Amino acid sequence: MEQQRDAYGLEWTVSARNDLTQLESAVTSYLASLPDTPDILTRVTSGPSPMPIALAMQAALLKMSGDPRVRPALTEALGTLQSHYREMNARELAHMRALELWAAEHLDEATEAYEAILSEYPLDMLALRFAHYLHFYAGDAKALRDSVARVYPAWPRESPWHGYLDGMYAFGLEEAGDYAGAEAHGMAALAVEPKDIWAAHAVVHALYMTARAEEGLAIIERFGDWPGHTNFRFHMVWHEALLHLLQGDAPSALAIFDNALVGAIPDDLYLNAVNASALLLRLHMRGVDVGDRWRHLDAICEKRATDDELVFATLHYLIPPAMAGDEDTLRRGIDSIERWARRVDTQGTVSRDVGVAVAHSIAALSEQDLERTRALLEPALPELHRIGGSHAQREGFEELLLYACGD
Repeated sequence: MEQQRDAYGLEWTVSARNDLTQLESAVTSYLASLPDTPDILTRVTSGPSPMPIALAMQAALLKMSGDPRVRPALTEALGTLQSHYREMNARELAHMRALELWAAEHLDEATEAYEAILSEYPLDMLALRFAHYLHFYAGDAKALRDSVARVYPAWPRESPWHGYLDGMYAFGLEEAGDYAGAEAHGMAALAVEPKDIWAAHAVVHALYMTARAEEGLAIIERFGDWPGHTNFRFHMVWHEALLHLLQGDAPSALAIFDNALVGAIPDDLYLNAVNASALLLRLHMRGVDVGDRWRHLDAICEKRATDDELVFATLHYLIPPAMAGDEDTLRRGIDSIERWARRVDTQGTVSRDVGVAVAHSIAALSEQDLERTRALLEPALPELHRIGGSHAQREGFEELLLYACGD
């Protein structure tokens, strides 16, 4: 193994001349939300001398799946990485330590570890992107913005990743309430790479938050050619439905559920279920008869209602059984989140402080006890951001409180 320097002056441990080229391809694929990232990483991790940072990236991708069923694979990936610690440089060892904290569910400490890497190496895109994810699921909008803002001046304009940097900055600005700045940086990113779905996502968020539905739909129409992307493309379809709801066009939103979101549910990825569950609830609260559409989520929620990875995701897994009258799945889910609340880790604390109350408010909704839904949800709302997700996503719970209040 030897040290090889990239175009940003960062050294990486490699065993073959083209390892660094493969890593850069994997990072580009990841930033672009393309599905071939794992395959590219396999090329530099499957031999007798795997590239350590590629192993770290594989482990991080497993963790970001938000699926407790991958824990054995995550443990194996992290163990393989740890077995190569003697070959790693100091920055790579810092990446490994951040991953160890992340895998142990100490998300706040993992975020601090990635930020420590960035304070010394502001051009480490992997550290930046992983911190971006963790800030997002901590619901810390200011940190989401400032994490990118701190390193932004260090990035050379000619970098092929600068557009993706602008897209990340745009999303942080949007969540922190700077909608004009978000739109400007998002459009700058799209000018460089029109298929940057994360940048388009940030722009659509900004337009939604400023009630500019027609412009948001125009952005999706203009840039929305994402058939070869990961399942995140279905999240953009969900945003399209929200923009239609903003216009008062519930039939179009319902058609999006039927024609796009339903087909993604069997993939069994948490974001697909979140999209579908959140949209159906919003339609229900607007008085739309969704019929038996909750059935599309039954099989997934039956398996995933006891997930203990992301409180944000699990709360959405509880909505369909609540609305469909599946008391057994709902009860198992609530029992699970109450056990989760006794854990001494980041998401366990979020479960205790926010998740349990929101889960019980969903159960009260299933009993059509709107007074109890309000009584449980209202005190939790000031801390709701801690479950993570975006303002637009958490808005569904805010709407639920208004619905319970009769507004």
